[in-house]
Amino acid sequence: MSEAARVLADALSLSEEERVRLAEELLLSVRLDGMPSEDDAATPADLRARAAEVKNGDRSGTTWPELRKNLGSE
Repeated sequence: MSEAARVLADALSLSEEERVRLAEELLLSVRLDGMPSEDDAATPADLRARAAEVKNGDRSGTTWPELRKNLGSE
């Protein structure tokens, strides 16, 4: 098992709140071309509010398999 796979397995065993915090930190640790600047990026509070809307059924989204399929077709 690669180190990334081991880290992912460990991360998936965390609580939802811990996974959200970890995801926030990981996203903040990288800067890719085309990514919005920190001024334009959603804040962790924005992300939590959006996640709550999805959980409550107030907002729909795209499933990970569907998104991955669409990204692969570009």
